[in-house]
Amino acid sequence: MLEVTKKSILSGKTNTMTLDITQEHLDMYEQVGGLLIQAVFPNLSAGEREFLISGITPEEWNKTFGEEDDDDGCIGEWTHPNQYIDDNDSYHEEKE
Repeated sequence: MLEVTKKSILSGKTNTMTLDITQEHLDMYEQVGGLLIQAVFPNLSAGEREFLISGITPEEWNKTFGEEDDDDGCIGEWTHPNQYIDDNDSYHEEKE
């Protein structure tokens, strides 16, 4: 467990969350760049990943935008304009 502090891009408020990650994974994500956050932190919820990206807590998100569920209705995860990962972690490329 790691206590992470970020500044919210919505409110400018400094927020802290305790997340089930390691400092090494956080450093890799922040320093390497171009990595999909869901690939580096598959165990985190969408709200926890959003916090790492923007500093916005789930509570702040819900207060600003209303509650959202973790399921966006998609079968897989978006990775690129013409690619997605299905629930079996297989890459697919859509034909134009």
